[in-house]
Amino acid sequence: MEHLKILVVEDDAIVAEDIASCLIDLGYTPIGPAFDIESAKDLALENTFHLALLDIHLDDREDGIHLAKWIKEKFPVPIIFLTAFSDSITLSKVKEIHPEHYLVKPFNDAQLKAAIEITVNNFYHPNPSQEKLTKIFKLNQKLNEPLTEREMEVLSLLDEGLSNQQIAEKLFVSENTVKTHLKNIFLKTASSSRTDLIKKLHHI
Repeated sequence: MEHLKILVVEDDAIVAEDIASCLIDLGYTPIGPAFDIESAKDLALENTFHLALLDIHLDDREDGIHLAKWIKEKFPVPIIFLTAFSDSITLSKVKEIHPEHYLVKPFNDAQLKAAIEITVNNFYHPNPSQEKLTKIFKLNQKLNEPLTEREMEVLSLLDEGLSNQQIAEKLFVSENTVKTHLKNIFLKTASSSRTDLIKKLHHI
C-alpha cells in the first residue's frame, strides 16, 4: 500500500521518536506519536491511518489493550502490539483483542518493516482460499460428527457455486457420489438446503 499512514502510540518519548523516525526511513508516514490513550484517540479521530502500532503498557498500565479495543470498534485497521512483555498473563489478555501482530521489544528496523508489510498485506489483501478453508474448519469444529476430508472438499466447491456435475468433474467422481456426500453434509450440519448450508458457513 502506497503512502501507508501508521498511528504510533508509545509512552516513552525517546522510543516513540525512534519508531517514528524509523517509519519515515522505511517510507511510511507516522501519525503522532501519542504518549497516552486520550491523545491517541484524538489523533485517531482527526487523521486517516491504515495501521496502529500500540505499546501495551502506557504509563505502566494496560491502556494499550483498552485502546486497541476502542480502535477495533471504531476503525477497520490492523493492530500491531509493541511490548517488552511476553509473559502468559499479558499474552492471554492480548489474545482477547485478536491483534494482527505482536512485536516484542527490542526490535530492529528490519523486524519492524517485516511485521508491517506482512500485517498490511494479510489484512488488506487476504487470501480468499485460506479464508474459505478457515470457515470450513470452524464449522467443522462445531459439529457433533465432523465432516470428512472429502466432504470438506465438496463443501468448498459448493461454496464456489459449482453444480453437482461440476463438482463431480473437479473431484473425478460420479455425480451420484457427490449427491451422497451432500446428503451427509446436510445431515451433519442440520441444513435443509444449499442456501441454508452456505448461510451457516458464512455466519461462523
